[in-house]
Amino acid sequence: MPQRSVLSRALLAAALAATPAVALAAPQTAPQATVPQTHVARPGQTAIEHDFGRLSRDGLRAFADIDLARQALAQGDKGAAGTFLADANTALARAQTDNHAFTRAEAALAPPAHAPQGTHGKAPDPAATAPAVTWIPVDAEYVVSADPATAPADKAQAAKTASQHMKKGESAAAAQTLKGADVDVDFVMIVAPLQSVTADVYRASNLVRGTDTAGADQALQDAQNAARFVADDMVFAPTGPKSS
Repeated sequence: MPQRSVLSRALLAAALAATPAVALAAPQTAPQATVPQTHVARPGQTAIEHDFGRLSRDGLRAFADIDLARQALAQGDKGAAGTFLADANTALARAQTDNHAFTRAEAALAPPAHAPQGTHGKAPDPAATAPAVTWIPVDAEYVVSADPATAPADKAQAAKTASQHMKKGESAAAAQTLKGADVDVDFVMIVAPLQSVTADVYRASNLVRGTDTAGADQALQDAQNAARFVADDMVFAPTGPKSS
């Protein structure tokens, strides 16, 4: 019987390979953090490496999987969606002991000066009354220091390209991109509540195995909408054993 697959096996393998791979870290009972480095408007290679160090590889991978799973569901490919969700569940299980995680109430999160454009999530609500939860860094973006909504297209694209390089650990390429475009940027961290996102992805996995693909997509959208944009000094680079 012919397979109905919108994403070919080759594309599926390539997509999974493109998400950051990580090794399981030993549980940390008392993670240590460095003093936050003051962000410079034109980060060089060393500063970008520091920014990269603040990312949770498991958080980054899980959210990449969530996005890919939603794309697969939109194309009617339950098999590919299930594969991405299985990978997301594994990454989130590893993230439970990630030394990038921190505990804070949403109202205590510091919003950035400018929010990234076209990215899931929102600034934290200073009036939120929910208790403290565990957050994990799941993404980060460089945004033009001037209002990104009115930034010239070439400078906005340079910030986006530099972000892509940074998240792959390509610090030299990221620095050169910003220098070549003569653009100053802010570094915005994107964090998500670990336990609720883990529950959303697990719920989506169960729904995909059934027939409720719309419900699965909603669960994944809930996970993405739970993300919050925070100022760069809210998330430190761990100095203990790394999660990758």
